[in-house]
Amino acid sequence: MPNDVLGIGQTADAAEAMTREIRKLIHPLLKPFVVQAGGLLGDMAQLGRERIMKVVTRSKEKLAESGLEPQPVQTKTLLPLLQACALEDDEAMIEMWANLLAFAASAKSVPPAFVQTLAVLSPDEARLLNALVQVQRPDPPRRSRPAVNVKAFRLSTSLPQPAFNKIVVTLFHLGLVHMGFPDGIILGFPQFPPIEDGSLICTTPFCDEFLAACTQPSVKHQPRD
Repeated sequence: MPNDVLGIGQTADAAEAMTREIRKLIHPLLKPFVVQAGGLLGDMAQLGRERIMKVVTRSKEKLAESGLEPQPVQTKTLLPLLQACALEDDEAMIEMWANLLAFAASAKSVPPAFVQTLAVLSPDEARLLNALVQVQRPDPPRRSRPAVNVKAFRLSTSLPQPAFNKIVVTLFHLGLVHMGFPDGIILGFPQFPPIEDGSLICTTPFCDEFLAACTQPSVKHQPRD
């Protein structure tokens, strides 16, 4: 039976065209030696090519909106980033990947740890983290972000306590939040501290830098307070 009847030929042609388009989009972001290596992205482009295209296209749009041309991205940042976003099917997370790529392609330094962190972050964890940033945002003229009460924050999320606690534990182990006590002193712990209603929670300096790179609508660097 001819391939045309099964649509195999058309599918193969479409896949090849999409692969060429991915390579075209990615090319400005590659270091010269990666371009010369040829075929390095071939296998990766076969997996999740539509997601990769969406992330790269959105990142280029963000750069264009800021009047910037894509700059080469460190290979140890770019390749893991593309591989990770190829597996992502949550739209909000895809937007975070696009922001992170745009940030890196605007000649900003993006530690590989940012890619690793976003790769293991679930949509629910990302939403809770962003919610924490919103509630701990200070009123002018204060510049530092205050810690917030765990119980008040949990109630504002409408999450059941077990689900809330599980996410907070994960964020703690990822180095994204600190836990503390009512005296306002934020402490580090070798193991996760008990989550009590009177405890305090806040983002870490690493988290502030991470979110500035992957959640800002603009690629302009936002310095930490």
